[in-house]
Amino acid sequence: MKCCGLLWKAVANTEGIHTAHTYCQQVKNKAQYKYYLRSPYSLIHHYYKDLGTLKEAQEFVRNFPKLKKVPKFQLDHIFRLIKDDGHSWKEVELFKEVLLLTPIQYKLRVQLLQSLSLSQPSLYHIPWMTLLMDNTVKFLREDSKSIFKSDPVEHLIASCTDLNLPESTLQAARDLSSSDDTVTLKQVFFYLLKHYLAHRFLEDTEVVGSFLYSTQAAFLWKPLYHYAVLCDLFIDSLELSFSDVQKKPQLFYLDPENTKEILQKFPSIGGTPTREVAKAVPKLLQIPASHLVSWLRLLQKHKVHPFTCTYHTATLFKTSLFSEVSERLQILKQLQEWEIIMVSDKLFELLRSQEQIKKVLNCVESGHGIPSLSVAMKHDQHTSRHQCRSVTPEIVSYVATALGLPPEQIREVLEEEIFTPYGLMNTKAVLRMLLDYGFTREQVVAGPMVLNMEAGVVEQVLKDLHTRPETQPFAEWMENPFILHLVAYCVRKDFPHMDIHMKNKNS
Repeated sequence: MKCCGLLWKAVANTEGIHTAHTYCQQVKNKAQYKYYLRSPYSLIHHYYKDLGTLKEAQEFVRNFPKLKKVPKFQLDHIFRLIKDDGHSWKEVELFKEVLLLTPIQYKLRVQLLQSLSLSQPSLYHIPWMTLLMDNTVKFLREDSKSIFKSDPVEHLIASCTDLNLPESTLQAARDLSSSDDTVTLKQVFFYLLKHYLAHRFLEDTEVVGSFLYSTQAAFLWKPLYHYAVLCDLFIDSLELSFSDVQKKPQLFYLDPENTKEILQKFPSIGGTPTREVAKAVPKLLQIPASHLVSWLRLLQKHKVHPFTCTYHTATLFKTSLFSEVSERLQILKQLQEWEIIMVSDKLFELLRSQEQIKKVLNCVESGHGIPSLSVAMKHDQHTSRHQCRSVTPEIVSYVATALGLPPEQIREVLEEEIFTPYGLMNTKAVLRMLLDYGFTREQVVAGPMVLNMEAGVVEQVLKDLHTRPETQPFAEWMENPFILHLVAYCVRKDFPHMDIHMKNKNS
């Protein structure tokens, strides 16, 4: 299939550009977007013109390369918050790690510090909350170097009024803070938090406490009163159990208002209920709803549905590469394998990289077909197409979508038999042939070995299947759940010298 030259030409795509501009206008006007959102150093120079030249901003970014990985809309928001709080560039330069926080993390940490009696927190304490909370209560109460002028424990307890914790729990927190000189502020914070979470989720306090101490503390630094709103989101809106939260502590990073807006606008994403997406990829719901709208509209225009939400989906949606992705979709949609690629968990990994798409096109152009997307994305020309000795994820996704069955059920069936020896298109062709012939999805699931066979020979066998002596009486055989075992037998009988690939279950 000689398609690379045609497909890889630059595609003028006004839809993608329009989508990008629509989003940018929500942030600032179009001219300003071009001016200051184009790079991290232009953002710095926009907010801190007193810094000097653009060259100095470039030098700062060069010495702090992590900044390049922060989405520009996120960096724009965090700079705005820092600037509004009155912090100078000198402070930002000294405590630059604050720029790696999401806006919601920044706001909630500031609120936590304020709830501990620091009305104007230093920029230093915001990214380094864990160090502050690991200080002993004794030090924070008594030492002259302490940043607190009054008892932080009492402020902490006062801040959790909305949690309606029993007075006995509050008193126990006071007793804990005075019981030992080594007790830290984090221990008191976790004590109050574990009792509240245990109450809301109807869970054992020791189980909750064990989770809090085993997870990254960075997920948890927010004022205690915020957990009332967060638990409402988890329990009422997302319908999460505590075990769901244990598996994905990143859920604590969700902004309740933004998440509720996403749930209202999108009951499902890519064909999966948004509640399930939240459990699997919570990072996706951390993206501002307005930005997510732009991406989903772009995919809708290209008729990308259904699709699988993965880490790569969230990573791509954090960017503003609308026109680039629109162009890449135009290329991929022209491939015969597109229907399989679309439902693959590799789709968004592909869309993030022009180089990966080139490798897939080269694999197609080689004439061997795509044995699996993983192999195609590496495109080792010396790799045999028969080296895929297990079912590929994209085949599981495609077959599950085509049959309308859960991927987990299909994976369990296909892992026993299928390894796409003739490439993805062959498997797609055989499946379509079987369904068009009239075989039910239950019969396909019961006889998946036929999907390993070359489409041409399967087609020849099906042409006269109804007249073969082995299939008489034909009407009864068509009702048999294991008829595809008979089809496989007929293929082997008619083509005894053909390389019929069967998985060696002992290998």
